Amino acid sequence: MRWQFRGLPEEQRKAFLFENVTDVKGRKYEIPVLVGALAASREIYAMGMGCKPAEISDKWLDAQLHPIKPKLVKKGPAQEEVHYEADLKKEGLDEVPFPVNTPGFGGGLRTTATHFFTKDPETGARNIGHYAGFVHARDRMIIGLHRTQHMATHLLKAKALGKPLEAALVVGVLPAFAMVSVAKVAYGEDEVAVACGLAGEPLEVIKCKTVDIEVPASS
Repeated sequence: MRWQFRGLPEEQRKAFLFENVTDVKGRKYEIPVLVGALAASREIYAMGMGCKPAEISDKWLDAQLHPIKPKLVKKGPAQEEVHYEADLKKEGLDEVPFPVNTPGFGGGLRTTATHFFTKDPETGARNIGHYAGFVHARDRMIIGLHRTQHMATHLLKAKALGKPLEAALVVGVLPAFAMVSVAKVAYGEDEVAVACGLAGEPLEVIKCKTVDIEVPASS
């Protein structure tokens, strides 16, 4: 995957789907890994937005000017498999084939296209952030946050209110959610609604079972 960025012209870059996934110890995973499907090239990025490359900027502007409220549903693929508390200590995050970001770097950094959904504790405005995840145990992950990032602001607000910050870590989202997670959307805007605006329709979300957060139902 990395080699194509070190020699191939942009128009020849591709996305890669790995279906036979094993780790360095030989463990096989049931979950496939898709790499480069969001932005390996400008053409791939435009495909995810449902437009031509020349229309990318205009579609982004329209999405921010005309956000769309998501559609809340009661069922979805996101909750076809559920594990609670004790289950997490048996396997937890070990079930997920997180790619190693940079082999040898820090020894413990494993991350993927993981998006953290949080709300402003005071206003309820929803944020989608793409942050590095340091997997420390089956039931524990540390997030790499800079103080200027929106989730860090949510965290400080929650701390001032004397309560923990509720959050959801989501993988396998539709392109619109992933694109918004790394975009510089103004603080306070409902980024889930911006994602729907980018898709041009109300995307389905489902409420989490243990926190008051709505996440993409198809994730």
